[in-house]
Amino acid sequence: MSWRAASRTMLIALCAGLSACSEPPTAGGDAADAEAETVDQPTLLEYTPADEPPTGEVLIAEPPEGWLETGAMQTPAMRMAEYGPRDREDGNLERITFESQTGQPLPDPILFVLAVSRDLAVRCKEFQDINISSGLENGYPTSVRLMICPEFKDAPNGQVVMAKAIQGNEQFYVITRRLRTPPLPETGQPLTAQEMAEWTTHLRGIELCDTREASHPCPDFSLAEDPA
Repeated sequence: MSWRAASRTMLIALCAGLSACSEPPTAGGDAADAEAETVDQPTLLEYTPADEPPTGEVLIAEPPEGWLETGAMQTPAMRMAEYGPRDREDGNLERITFESQTGQPLPDPILFVLAVSRDLAVRCKEFQDINISSGLENGYPTSVRLMICPEFKDAPNGQVVMAKAIQGNEQFYVITRRLRTPPLPETGQPLTAQEMAEWTTHLRGIELCDTREASHPCPDFSLAEDPA
């Protein structure tokens, strides 16, 4: 498993295996208890060598450099954090979300991203989608799909989405990067070649591991550098 030393590493981990992770609220008898609530602590935990090493199932991920947290949410069965750039020169809205879900049975990644694609397709004109990759990554079933909506049927804009779904043994993880654009002409390219390479490389670098399982090896977290 490749690992690049970094000044900080963003992690999503099972609360049962990471003491720094706060416990999610427990479900009560009333349906209202299961409603989403915004939480003070981030869903993505910042890890440096000064911290206790994470244990259990861990998603190694980080937002693009310089992006800021724009939202966080948790329910008894889901955690989510969203990030965005400070600004884009073209004024388009760009976001990336990291989600972990515990509902059983855990979805099949290929079927999950296909369902996302179908839901978006019914809302779009001339919808396109492309399977970027599907298979095992570090021993986990994984699927990445690019979806292009040149123009929504009910809104004056388009959207580009790249979604990565990973089926862990204990949680299901979804990383979604999306860009809202003006309506795209038929010959228009929603992403430049440089942007497409950056999106693909970034999602490829997001990996799931388990400190307890040799079949899903984790990097040596001590290789991360202390922040300056």
